[in-house]
Amino acid sequence: MRCVAHIINLAVKDGLKETGKSVERVRESVKWVKSTPARSRKFKDCIEFEKIASKKFVSLDVATRWNSTYLMLESVKPFEKAFQTLARNDKKFKKHLNEKRYGNESLGITTSDDWSSVGRLIDYLKLFYDLTVRVSGTSYVTLHLLFDEVCEMYTMISEWADGIDFEVSCMADRIKSKLAKYWFEDELENSKMNRLCYMAVILDPRRKVEYLEQALKKVYGESRGKALVEEVKDEMRLLFDHYKHRLGLPGSSPIVIQEDVQEPSGSGDGKKKGKIWGDFRKMKRDAILKGTRKSSKSEFDRYLEEEEDDEVVTRALVGSEEDEYKFDILGWWSRSGMKYPTISEMARDILAVPISTVASESAFSTGGRVLDSFRTSLSPEVVEALICSEDWIRSSDFELVADGEDEGDEVVFQNVYVAFQARSASAPAGPSGSSRAGPSGSSPATHVLVSSPTMSQVEEDYVDNNSDENDETYVDVEPDED
Repeated sequence: MRCVAHIINLAVKDGLKETGKSVERVRESVKWVKSTPARSRKFKDCIEFEKIASKKFVSLDVATRWNSTYLMLESVKPFEKAFQTLARNDKKFKKHLNEKRYGNESLGITTSDDWSSVGRLIDYLKLFYDLTVRVSGTSYVTLHLLFDEVCEMYTMISEWADGIDFEVSCMADRIKSKLAKYWFEDELENSKMNRLCYMAVILDPRRKVEYLEQALKKVYGESRGKALVEEVKDEMRLLFDHYKHRLGLPGSSPIVIQEDVQEPSGSGDGKKKGKIWGDFRKMKRDAILKGTRKSSKSEFDRYLEEEEDDEVVTRALVGSEEDEYKFDILGWWSRSGMKYPTISEMARDILAVPISTVASESAFSTGGRVLDSFRTSLSPEVVEALICSEDWIRSSDFELVADGEDEGDEVVFQNVYVAFQARSASAPAGPSGSSRAGPSGSSPATHVLVSSPTMSQVEEDYVDNNSDENDETYVDVEPDED
């Protein structure tokens, strides 16, 4: 089962290339505003001037993560007028954006067309963002939800592609072509679509085959949709027979017809039977052997044909959205285990298949703890240097701050500079002259420098990211604004 979140990530990142310049202008504007406290204060003055009542502030994204780009655009949209005011009043801000390069041309300031594009993009990205959140849940099963989400996505993308907005139409075409490699059928058959997704829909007592057939006909056409339903039903019958024989439940062995034997005297209703009863018994016997008797239908066929009169299913179908949300499909199959013993075992195994690896990957990911949303503009080299410096300082007896005094960021930075020089001088050189060992007399650091930048480069990046051109440095900020 391919990870849904990764497929969406590939598709959306490909589609965002159509609106890259507008997004890049917004990103550079946010980066300028958040780079120093002085610039943030200027932007807040613009917010007050435009009387924007939003209590939130703009957030910067990580360019490689489209969901953080969506959150950035969503946070920026209410401050459109504030950014326009800042561009009119701050020449340095306008100069910075004009000097930035986007490919072979100047980036430029954000225009009204860019803001319109961002507004539309927020609405479209919200569909994928909400989908990613739903399929990444850990407290409920998700396999039976995938088909609904794919159909909804197909409908929306088709509407975008047929719309009059050229930019959005191009974006939708790119997304659709990417998703078609995994979910949507191209011509005859989508061999990459895992059939368990269809089986999970059939195992949902609210939907079954009727909903699956209706949705597939709408997505893939009348003939192909109907043929695909029959293929899924045949595959599911094979799986049902496998479970039935493996579990050894009643009905898994062929019926053995025994010869008539002499009944002992005194049996319940007497041993002599009339001709009418004999003919009826023979008819039933032939029906059982031929498999034409109604009761001879398999458990799987009975499940497909019977209308579920369960109160929980009925309430989920005709009740409110909250009743639909609260429907517990695993709980329903647990209660229906006596009625459908074999299919309940199938449902337990099939519905437990996860459709996303987000939950398991996030449990072992340390990226968010190393590089949080407040330091997204640091370069990889500076992050690497800071991590190494932290390891070296922790493993030594070097005191960064004088006892009983808080000397501020300027003194701390100078101490880090001294420690960096001391550790670099005492460490043996690596293959390319880079420092790859920890402090002298200690084991190598956990995080090693692949390419060790000079301290002048680190200091230059620190100054660029934490100072303004108006001789106003980071350490001059009042404590309540730090």
